[in-house]
Amino acid sequence: MGQEKETMIIEKINRLQKRINQQQEELQELKMIINQDTDKLEVKKQTIEDKEKKPLDISVKTREMIHKSEAVQGVEDKNSKNNLELKIGGTWINRIGIVAIIFALAYFLKYAFDNNLIGPMGRIALGILAGLSLLFAGEYFHKKYVTFAQGLSGGGIAFLFFSIFAAFQFYHFIDYAVAFGLLILTTAVAVVLSLRYNALAILLLGVVSGFLTPFLLESNSVNDIGLLSYILILDLGILSVAFFKKWKIVNYISYFATQIVFLLWLSERFDGVLRFWTAEIFVTIFFIIFFAISMLYNLVKNKSVYTFDYVLIILNAGIYFLTNYYILSEKYSWILGLFAVFMAVVYFVIPYFINKNYQLQKAMLAVFFGAALTFLTIAIPIQLDGNWVTLSWAVEGLVLLYISFAVMVPKIRVGGLIILLFTVFRLFIFDLSKISSLAWKAVNQQKAFIPLINMESIIFIICVIALFGSVLLYSKNKHLLADSFEKNMLIIIAIIANVLLILLLIQNTSAYFEYYKHQDVAKNLNMYDLRNIQNFIYSAILILYSMTTIIVGLVGKIRYLRLFSFVLFLISIIKVFLFDLSILDKSFRILSFGLLGIILIGVSFMYNKYKYIVIGVDDDEE
Repeated sequence: MGQEKETMIIEKINRLQKRINQQQEELQELKMIINQDTDKLEVKKQTIEDKEKKPLDISVKTREMIHKSEAVQGVEDKNSKNNLELKIGGTWINRIGIVAIIFALAYFLKYAFDNNLIGPMGRIALGILAGLSLLFAGEYFHKKYVTFAQGLSGGGIAFLFFSIFAAFQFYHFIDYAVAFGLLILTTAVAVVLSLRYNALAILLLGVVSGFLTPFLLESNSVNDIGLLSYILILDLGILSVAFFKKWKIVNYISYFATQIVFLLWLSERFDGVLRFWTAEIFVTIFFIIFFAISMLYNLVKNKSVYTFDYVLIILNAGIYFLTNYYILSEKYSWILGLFAVFMAVVYFVIPYFINKNYQLQKAMLAVFFGAALTFLTIAIPIQLDGNWVTLSWAVEGLVLLYISFAVMVPKIRVGGLIILLFTVFRLFIFDLSKISSLAWKAVNQQKAFIPLINMESIIFIICVIALFGSVLLYSKNKHLLADSFEKNMLIIIAIIANVLLILLLIQNTSAYFEYYKHQDVAKNLNMYDLRNIQNFIYSAILILYSMTTIIVGLVGKIRYLRLFSFVLFLISIIKVFLFDLSILDKSFRILSFGLLGIILIGVSFMYNKYKYIVIGVDDDEE
């Protein structure tokens, strides 16, 4: 029994040793990918071979396992200490050296051109020869010196980009078709090499040098189609890589470089009419390419979407819209709002088609919906004016709330609430002040002014009705609300809607009296009497509105509305006892106190008669 037990223990130790070795191998592979200097960091794999099938002494086997583990750990510690030195000496010095040579070639071509040192054909031939030589050298050294070889290959790609672009744009040796084909071929070589060797450095050097080429070889004569097509080829190369690799840094560098080149071209060459279609076509193609780049790898590989992807999607949409705004504003300003609506439709529809073949994550759906909602919201003030903006936002917010409850997607409800917040802001800040100015407008135009019967007030009332509609939606769908904040949202919106309605009545009253003072019939009246009437009406509005809300609160069993009416009554009492008592004439004091007293007694009677409603359960508290 003792011999069998010892054999079992030895077998367990063997299995444990194999697992340790496997984990060590995986760790080394991961370090080789991250540091990209696998040739310097390879650690010889430790293997255990049973040369004899006889059982070993347990203590000897244990000592061997400990010794091998310590040896592996020692190699790891040594590699960790040398990691920074290897990175600097083997990687960064190589990259910086290649970049320096790239700049040297660019300035040499420019200097040779300016001073006529070498014939144009010789300059291009030298550049192409240098590029091909570096590519062959990179291929030769790749098996032994991976990091070094990657730098050479990237430099070779850069030299070819410089030479071909200069031959076409700078010296005009080759026509558009030939240059286009050669640039496509060079881009394909860069893509193939980077994928073949899993080398981000090759693609990165090629991309950076490719985008720097138009700046380093700047010329007074610009071929618009040639320049933009050159950038397009580079972006298509990045798109092809996005099928296989998720190299975020390349995506971002190419995106910002593309935008910089295009916007510089736009500022220098675009005048609103000339080159309109060139600008419109290329900015749209760039938008489509980077939209695909931001999502392609995640969809094809069924990978999670990261923050960087979301940022690129949002940036791409925003900059595309702003660029089009600039392009269209000179000649087609009348369709700017419609273009924003078009963008909203695009971002609403895209998830539908993508979901036919791929399952989009909820966060990605939220990004698309947020973009669509943003474009739809900004389309309204671009296309419409004044009060119509507020009305459109109010209706949009109400519709979004309805859709949210209908399809049971809370994120849509968040968007609807944001739009309603914009609506309330405009109602308070802009639309109320417009009602105040209606009196002067009517006087100057010699038109009649009727309180509440004017376009500004009617639109205002419709907006308030939309707010009350959202309260009704929340009230009918309380069972779908899990968040305590959302459960209180109907109370917040209802109070805001009531406050807006009260302010609307007061503003219309103020505007009417301002208008009335400038009429002939008012010239024989005492201004003191007019102020008394005006202040009394203010008090009457508060008192009567308080009574109305408390009646609705009792009949509808809505407790928060009854509490709101108490606040209004308190304001009314303070106004009557403090303000009206000192300002109003005796007759109007009698009216104010009498109206307040009658209403308060009536409310007290209603509370006594319908106290079972107060004691019972209100609808909003179920």
